[in-house]
Amino acid sequence: MYLFHISGPVLQYSAHLMSSFKHQVASQSSFLM
Repeated sequence: MYLFHISGPVLQYSAHLMSSFKHQVASQSSFLM
């Protein structure tokens, strides 16, 4: 149960990192274009 309890915030954090990374890549690619 503890693992499941701690995996929630970790998933949210990883999703946030992925979205911010995609946003960075998109802005950089548009800037290079």
